[in-house]
Amino acid sequence: MLGMQAEDRRLAPAARGGIPVEMRIPASERTSQKLNELLTQGIAEGDARSELIKLAVRKIVEEALEAEVAEAVGRGYYENGAAPGAGYRNGYRRSRLRTAEGAIEYGVPQVADRTEPFVSRVRAG
Repeated sequence: MLGMQAEDRRLAPAARGGIPVEMRIPASERTSQKLNELLTQGIAEGDARSELIKLAVRKIVEEALEAEVAEAVGRGYYENGAAPGAGYRNGYRRSRLRTAEGAIEYGVPQVADRTEPFVSRVRAG
C-alpha cells in the first residue's frame, strides 16, 4: 500500500485529480509561452500575424492586471505574508476584449476575502 501512495505522488497532479501543472502558472506566463512558440516558428502571412497581434495584446492586458492585483493584495503570485484584510488570489476568470483583429480572450486574476471588494481600474477604463 505504501508503494502505491509513493507512485501516486509521482503522477502528474491532473492524474491524481488535482490542479494541472499548467494551471499553476500565471496567465501572463502561459501567454508568453504561446507568444515565444509563435515567434520561433517564424511569422508567415495572414493568420500568423493576426495571432501574433492577439497574443501581444493579451500579454499586455494580463501583465497590467497581474501588477494591479499584486499591488492590491500586497504580494505577488504565490507569495506569502499579506496584511490581514488584504485578500488573497483566487484563480482566474476568462474575459474577452473585442478588437479589429477579433475577440481576444484573457485571464482576469480573482481576489477574495478583502475588507472591501476589489475593482480593477484596468478593466474599468
